[in-house]
Amino acid sequence: MQPPSSLRATLAHSGRATEIMVKHLIIWVAQAVVLLSMAGLFETIEVKAFADAMIVIVVVAAIGTLVMPTLIRYAVRLKPILFPIITFLLYAWALLILDQMLTGWRISNWWVAGLTAAVLTTVASFLGSFLSLSDDAAWQRYALGPMRARYFGNGVTHTCEPGYVFLEIDGLSEPVLRNAIAAGYAPTMAKMLLHGTHRLTPWECDL
Repeated sequence: MQPPSSLRATLAHSGRATEIMVKHLIIWVAQAVVLLSMAGLFETIEVKAFADAMIVIVVVAAIGTLVMPTLIRYAVRLKPILFPIITFLLYAWALLILDQMLTGWRISNWWVAGLTAAVLTTVASFLGSFLSLSDDAAWQRYALGPMRARYFGNGVTHTCEPGYVFLEIDGLSEPVLRNAIAAGYAPTMAKMLLHGTHRLTPWECDL
């Protein structure tokens, strides 16, 4: 006996959240290893233990998580070259702040902190692309976000009257979509169908 589709969707969502967390952990560990390697190569960087390196990486990641959404929101107003520079400065500042807070972490100056931030960002970007991390978040940020801002800012009239949304996905048949929803690959659609706000109806378009 199989669990209900809503339960399968919840379990699948939980599985994806765990997968994303594991991918983040892989990136953090890799960055910590790189940080330890840089400490071995440069006298201007000192890391006493792997745990100290992990603390630095996690704290910098947390600062980025808190600040980056606001930075990205205003990035469209900046020249493209300024965005990575501001990002590196933010991470360099975080590394220097941690120098004052952690006994197992030392970094000498802004230039070294900037270089370290650039290296760590490069590692995160490479591994993030390799692991296909945050694809949904990137879509929300770079595609849906500007669309919402554009449409909602142009005096769009909102109404409670029902309407139609036509979405064409080439090669996607109704049985395949239903199987995907049941397997938990389309949790938003599963919620729509579960709450009764939407219906999934076959349509032969005769193309």
